[in-house]
Amino acid sequence: MKKLALALAVTSFVAGTASADIRTGYYVGAGVGANSTNYGDSIGRHGMEGTVYGGYGFVTGCTYLGGELGYTFTGAKAVTRIATSERRNVFNAALLIGQKFTPSTMIYARLGLNYAQFKIDDKITGENESKRKFSFAPGIGLETAATKNIRVRLQYVYDLGTKFDAAGFKDVKGKTQAVTLGAAWLF
Repeated sequence: MKKLALALAVTSFVAGTASADIRTGYYVGAGVGANSTNYGDSIGRHGMEGTVYGGYGFVTGCTYLGGELGYTFTGAKAVTRIATSERRNVFNAALLIGQKFTPSTMIYARLGLNYAQFKIDDKITGENESKRKFSFAPGIGLETAATKNIRVRLQYVYDLGTKFDAAGFKDVKGKTQAVTLGAAWLF
């Protein structure tokens, strides 16, 4: 009896994924990932991050077009002898342009804009600063429909950074790379 129940459960899951496809609709999701951040000529530091996002995607034929808003929980740091810089509280908006290569899987390009808070601790003067800056954050991703309503994605984003003055230096540029694995619920 247990074997029959297990066989029915596996069959229903496989049948559900076989009918799953990337389709039009609203979605909300969350993800976890790893990042690497560096500021100016400093050595980058690696860290973990979490993200929540929501959006709307439109499918016509094999083409996907979507818009997304999100928030990333991060504490990416870079440390030099004279300053510690930390990037946190990242709000983002993105346009996703994708191409389905199977009914349930697509590859997409992400054109994003981040609005992040930077905290700078000057080790020489002891001063602390907090700045908010916009930056361009393009990326690429792979997304698949696991079931009718659940999508799973793997995404890489490269935040091109923004220039700011820190610890007595002009035009320090912070750059961040992140890879995240996420899941979303499609309404």
